[in-house]
Amino acid sequence: GKAELLSSLEPYLSENQGIKLYPFGRTVGRREITLRRPEDLLRVSSSLPSLIGEVDTGDTNIGAAIQELSQRNSAILLLSDGFETSGSAKQAAQQAADRGARIY
Repeated sequence: GKAELLSSLEPYLSENQGIKLYPFGRTVGRREITLRRPEDLLRVSSSLPSLIGEVDTGDTNIGAAIQELSQRNSAILLLSDGFETSGSAKQAAQQAADRGARIY
């Protein structure tokens, strides 16, 4: 569940970089949530609904999310139901890997 996922991310938190969460659907959300401390994990549940509300969720374009986020980040932890309704996640993942980005 959600609690297990959030607790598994705790070892990767740091004051310097942290973990950035970006909701996506047809597009990547304009705002991000940066997690740097364990207490940030507690507030993520209350922040996500407002962020998700800003995303056009008409289609899920995993490939576009990978492409955009790999230009801003060297590593991406992609959480999805895997149901891509447009785009090509495999092609975008390969292009991101070719640029040195890691996708988990």
